[in-house]
Amino acid sequence: MSDKAHNGDDAGRGAAANDESISGAEADGAAADGAAASVEKRALEGGATASARQQAKRLAEGGRPSGRRERADEDSDDEQAYVDIALRVAEKVQRQQEGLESALLGDEHQDSYRTVDEIQKLLDDQRAAQASSASAFSPFSRAPEVDHEDIGDWYVERARFIPLRLLYEERPHLRRTEAMLRSCDYTNLVDGVEHKSKMRRIMRQGQCVRAMLMGIATSFKYDVAQTLVDEPEFHKYKSTFQKIFEITRRYKVMNPEKLRNVYGKMIFLLQDAVSPDVQRDLEFSLVSPLKTVYSTLEALGALDALRDEQISTATMEILPDNKSRAQIQKEIRLKENAIRSISRTYARGQKKGIEAIERCLYSIADNQSYLNSNCKPIDFVIDLLKSQFGQPGVEKTKWSLAIYGGEDGSRLTHSHSRQYHYVLQSLTLWREIVHDMFRLWYLSEEDLLDPETPYRLKNTGQGFNRLQPAPRTSKAMHGILYAVQQRLGGTVEGWVGSSVIHLGDTN
Repeated sequence: MSDKAHNGDDAGRGAAANDESISGAEADGAAADGAAASVEKRALEGGATASARQQAKRLAEGGRPSGRRERADEDSDDEQAYVDIALRVAEKVQRQQEGLESALLGDEHQDSYRTVDEIQKLLDDQRAAQASSASAFSPFSRAPEVDHEDIGDWYVERARFIPLRLLYEERPHLRRTEAMLRSCDYTNLVDGVEHKSKMRRIMRQGQCVRAMLMGIATSFKYDVAQTLVDEPEFHKYKSTFQKIFEITRRYKVMNPEKLRNVYGKMIFLLQDAVSPDVQRDLEFSLVSPLKTVYSTLEALGALDALRDEQISTATMEILPDNKSRAQIQKEIRLKENAIRSISRTYARGQKKGIEAIERCLYSIADNQSYLNSNCKPIDFVIDLLKSQFGQPGVEKTKWSLAIYGGEDGSRLTHSHSRQYHYVLQSLTLWREIVHDMFRLWYLSEEDLLDPETPYRLKNTGQGFNRLQPAPRTSKAMHGILYAVQQRLGGTVEGWVGSSVIHLGDTN
């Protein structure tokens, strides 16, 4: 609700109470006069301190405290700066789309990112070498040369962002948290209501967070909840609350298509919970680091397991595509033997260590399964695009991809060749993003839940939304875009489209 509308509502309520017509401006003036008189009276009765007299004078002259006016001016300036930046970005996108400005990123965005094809070649070579050494009757007549150190470095870096597979005993916590989030109305209570002051909103955040924790405690153990009602010392159960939310976050990263409604609600709650004001109230943070393959192996002192020569075989997904039953059974045996060998080699004879390493290997395999399920359809479409629309002479047929501005909703004019490269580049970029989705999700959470870069509630043209800096996600996305541009942007058409990374739209 806007300030104007809010003042109008107040005026309407005043008119109904006094049975007389009064405008919004007159109501504000009357309220200011009344507040000034009240403060002045209290100041005189209490000894007329200098600060009280100054406050009365400010109220009488300005109609509201200077602090509120200054905050309103700051918000107005921030809003205008935000709009100016959005307009500059929109103009840049337009220039790049029209070919008036280069869309290629500079070398400052280069990082150690590897494309899907580069990684796939390394993994295929290692698996081929492993299959060749495992059987004298291998179909590979000559094992390819393999850079095991290069592959090991890639696995170590990737393991930092692969969540650990949930245990059976962790799943009840997940279901309990999901049920709690479905039943709560957190976003409407905190963001969907106009609060009279920032402090009132902070108080509402603290109330809602404590109510959520109380509900979780009740679902776990009723006696604990009773204790918290009498003495709300939530910090005594810090590790339990952190574990519950960590399990839910970890499950979501591994299954991006799950928890579509409740996950956003949980992140909003955690964003508020990590704010200094709410943390001060709770005396702890609800956010703890995600359990990943890397952190688990590091704790075991078994990071070298990721550099083992059998690592790609132990973590591969076995697909039935055009394979005989005998070949599938052979691959299953190879994978099981590799898992057994790696877990026993690096666990130092400890049973718990063996189980933990096997769990890590299966977690990496889960990641491979996600990639196969989501990247293969994109590969299929890319192959279809190249075979059906990438051949010479297609532009002269009815299958031409050319578009013309003003026709059929098109805003731009592209020849068949330019539109073909635009589609190819877009699909390839999306393929790389999907392949790196776990890392991007992990970094996005770090940005969202970083107390050093809090969000701001802004009207983006689509209602009020939470906006905050996302430096980690931005850096990763620019690295991916740079790698794709270096691979596909060297054609006659160049990079078609824009290089602007949208991390918060305003229209």
